[in-house]
Order: sequence, then C-alpha cells, then structure tokens
Amino acid sequence: MLPLFAFTTAGVPVVADFDAPDAWRVLIGTALALVIGKPLGMILATWIAARARIGIFPADAAPLAFLGATVLCGIGDPLSLLLADEAFSGSVYAAVAKIGVLSGSAMAAVLGSLALTFSPAPVTDANARPPLVV
Repeated sequence: MLPLFAFTTAGVPVVADFDAPDAWRVLIGTALALVIGKPLGMILATWIAARARIGIFPADAAPLAFLGATVLCGIGDPLSLLLADEAFSGSVYAAVAKIGVLSGSAMAAVLGSLALTFSPAPVTDANARPPLVV
C-alpha cells in the first residue's frame, strides 16, 4: 500500500472534523472513487481499446483476475494525498479527503487481493502439467 514515508510526510491528521456539513459525502465519495470509479474506468478503457482493435484481452487471464488487477489499481499513491490536500486547501475537508484516500486504498487492496486469490490460475505452457513419461 502506501509507503510509510509518504504517509508521514503527507501530514495526514488523525483527527478530522466529521461534523462539518457534507464531510461524510467527501469521505465516501473519495473512497468509492478509488474502489469503484478507477477500476470501472480501466475496464471501460480496455473494452474500448479491444473494440477499436488497438488492444486485445489476454486469452489466458480469467475475468476475475482481470477484475482483481483493476481493483488493485485503485490503491491511492502519495499523489492522491497531495491532490486531496490541494483540492480542499484551507478547509476542514482536506483531512476528510485524505482519510477517504487511505480508507479507499485499504478497501481496494483487500478486495483486489481477494479477487486474485479466488481467481483460477491461467493455463500456460509454463505451468501446464508435463506429459506422463512411462
């Protein structure tokens, strides 16, 4: 997930003002954007590229593995924390948005890892069974 240095240097406060109007909307919107929005955009872009014949789907990847990989891309990086701070600079919502990035990243990590864990392994020549020699 996020490196420890990025977390500490980003100045993420432990306490945020959730009593501010619409604070919960900022938190949930930020977290869901990473967990749902980012993977949905990647899936849509991949589908458009395949339909336009400028890209192809990997034949040996299971759909659940592809979904898991896109959900893992929802893990926010230090730039996400910086953008949250810049988008709400000088307001109480900056801390709420940063907590949303951290919670969305944690959810994306868990959901993506679960999807990859339960997806079937791709069948390739490298992991296919060798023929039985008698």
